[in-house]
Amino acid sequence: MRFLALFRKEFREALPWLIVAGALLLLLGGFVLQDQVNRAARDPGRWHGGSPRQMRIYSFIQESRLAAVGSLLLMISAALGLVLGGRQFWMPGFTRTWAFTLHRSVGPRTVLWAKLAATAAAFAVSLGLLWTLMFLYASRPGVLAYQPRVRVFVEGWIYVLLGLLVYLGAALSGLSGARWYTTRLVPLAVALLMGIWALAQASLGATFAIVGAAAVVLGVQVVHLFGSREY
Repeated sequence: MRFLALFRKEFREALPWLIVAGALLLLLGGFVLQDQVNRAARDPGRWHGGSPRQMRIYSFIQESRLAAVGSLLLMISAALGLVLGGRQFWMPGFTRTWAFTLHRSVGPRTVLWAKLAATAAAFAVSLGLLWTLMFLYASRPGVLAYQPRVRVFVEGWIYVLLGLLVYLGAALSGLSGARWYTTRLVPLAVALLMGIWALAQASLGATFAIVGAAAVVLGVQVVHLFGSREY
């Protein structure tokens, strides 16, 4: 029960940022997607200089594979991870926000797990769900000349996971006792570099492996540092 109460508290505190992130993705991504739908409906032959039957699927996907929406999703996801990590671990006196729980039989690890679970749920609801709905809309027969591949859908969820990776990097930087101009920003820089490396991979399996390994390394450090702090 205490974990659920903490989970609801953390999710409620992150809700304003989730609304902003979801609104940006819905408005900007929806505009880009609808523009692609309208252009394909007006002149489907322009994608390959002829009739739709002469189009190569690869050339169409390269042009309209929701890449613009995916780029927006990546930027919004990274920004959301940075904001949530900063709000939860960088704000001065952030531990005082849990004073009503720390004097009870609730350990710091329970608080941390509630924060991590609430953040993961926040990403899934605000970005993952909207991305899924956009993909399902674009996959409907007759919306686009060719339906987007499943790989596009998977890539979008990778962008959501990269936002969580940025969150872990920001959290670890916030928990670090070093000054900001020394090594405090190293975990955040590592998260960003690992994200760039993952995006550079041609194989989705390699991308998932890199993101997963980086998340495990950063997550273990976050749990260790959070548990070793004095509250």
